[in-house]
Amino acid sequence: MTGARGVCDVVLYSPDHNLLPSQLTVEQWAKVIELWTRRSVELFANPDIQYVSIFENTGVAIGVTMPHPHGQIYGFPFVPPLVQTELDSASDHFREHGACLCCDILSGEIEDGRRLVSSNDSFVAFLPFFGRFPTELQIYARRHVGSLSDLTPNERRILHH
Repeated sequence: MTGARGVCDVVLYSPDHNLLPSQLTVEQWAKVIELWTRRSVELFANPDIQYVSIFENTGVAIGVTMPHPHGQIYGFPFVPPLVQTELDSASDHFREHGACLCCDILSGEIEDGRRLVSSNDSFVAFLPFFGRFPTELQIYARRHVGSLSDLTPNERRILHH
């Protein structure tokens, strides 16, 4: 028996709970990103937490139970099977090609260009070819980093712009 050792945070983006993420100010997004970063560091400091997932929870297809825009932060006492498969694939890719799978995906998306949504000097947002949902958006740092806490303060500032 493992007991309940995980964490589930609901993140409300603004005191005005009905604002869409696209309607938030740069200052509000700065606070959200700092919260994501701080919570990730806190959760990973807990030896019971093996995986942290931060995501926007939008739409009935995802199982939204709150009518207003919000995000969630999950801290799992295990690595979910789908994530473990992705990690194993990344390890296999590195062994076979000597390169980071995420860096190669980013390179391919930039080269292809069809699924790019936005980019700047630090980040690229795109609809991945492997997306599980039609509106799945992923944001990759151009610099090889492992987590939000690895971003510089300037990169975190750029992320919310």
